[in-house]
Amino acid sequence: MHEEAGTTATSMSSPRKVGHLAGLVMALTDWKIWWITSIMTLGQLSFSFVIFFPTLTKTLGYDTTTTLLLCAPPWVVATIIAFAVTRHSDIVHERCWHSVAPAATAMLGFIIAMSTMSTAARYVALFLMAVAPVSGMCIMAWAMSSIQPANKRAVGIALINALSQLALVAGPYAWDQSWGPSYARSFGICLAASGASVIMAAVLRQHLASLNRREEKMELDRGQAHPGFRYML
Repeated sequence: MHEEAGTTATSMSSPRKVGHLAGLVMALTDWKIWWITSIMTLGQLSFSFVIFFPTLTKTLGYDTTTTLLLCAPPWVVATIIAFAVTRHSDIVHERCWHSVAPAATAMLGFIIAMSTMSTAARYVALFLMAVAPVSGMCIMAWAMSSIQPANKRAVGIALINALSQLALVAGPYAWDQSWGPSYARSFGICLAASGASVIMAAVLRQHLASLNRREEKMELDRGQAHPGFRYML
């Protein structure tokens, strides 16, 4: 764990010097980076509805001008929620459940949209779905605090960002025009992707928690007075 944190057992505040090539190798061989990449990729796939948001709003049955006006409120609300959730995540130093909550909210929206063509219900569903990207914000913040040292983190974050964006290439294929106007299958794909990302985030949290417990026990055995590096959960 000290190696991953880039610290020594005697000095938790002094980062271990790691070369650029070593940082690359460490990033490529750390399964946690690939795991977080998978979480982000699934998340990006579940966010694919964003590209078609005006089209989905159009299914409410209004004219073009009204449809475009109706597109704005869900994102205004989502922006406020994003500030609140990310700020609270920083204050309490917690990432997992702050990423899971927006994803779960979006999943509820997907279920509603799959289940009905009711104008009111589908518009409420759009509000719920718009919260989904907040999950990705917390996951990226979690990744930045979980990947150490700095050179490894630089490569890891770049890898996560680059590979997860591939979902935006595949995402549009989940919104075949022939599946409209209900787009039930499209929402089903988003629901499955979001659900998988939530499960993977929970598994990652359990793993990091076990590493923290192991490190705490080792510090007690050494008689270490000050706690060292801990993964944020």
